[in-house]
Amino acid sequence: MRLPEDRRRALQAEAEMRDSTTSDVIRMHLERYAEVTWRDLPKLTDRAWCAVFEALGGVPMDVGTVAWIGTSVARLLEETELPDKWSIDANEISSAARAWTFGQACAVADAMARFRRALAVKGTDAVEAARQATTRPAALVLETPARREKPSKRGARSRR
Repeated sequence: MRLPEDRRRALQAEAEMRDSTTSDVIRMHLERYAEVTWRDLPKLTDRAWCAVFEALGGVPMDVGTVAWIGTSVARLLEETELPDKWSIDANEISSAARAWTFGQACAVADAMARFRRALAVKGTDAVEAARQATTRPAALVLETPARREKPSKRGARSRR
């Protein structure tokens, strides 16, 4: 992968600070990004996702396009027959889409890529592809760390 020189130097500096390698730092950032996109994925019905994915058409790649996903989806849902086709409330989904954060827009872009991959499998319809694209696989669910109880102080008075 080719990076601009300033980003390459920043990664190297971070790796040195962490007493690690640039590959480890990149891996850490990619894992964080993946976690953010799963956590930030908007909550929609399968049919609403189908309308969103159809409105998007393709997978946006650049930051500028991703930043406008919510506005683009909202406009297309308001100006086309997609809400009727998918039996969804255009106003509700459009309002939600306009309020998506950049993190949510990234999550939608990533879900769009998964939707396209799922839809390419013979026999998979749009609703099933949307479900697959927006349901986090069990293997990717992070376990919540167990709460550590504070050690009791010896000789402390018990509460009654």
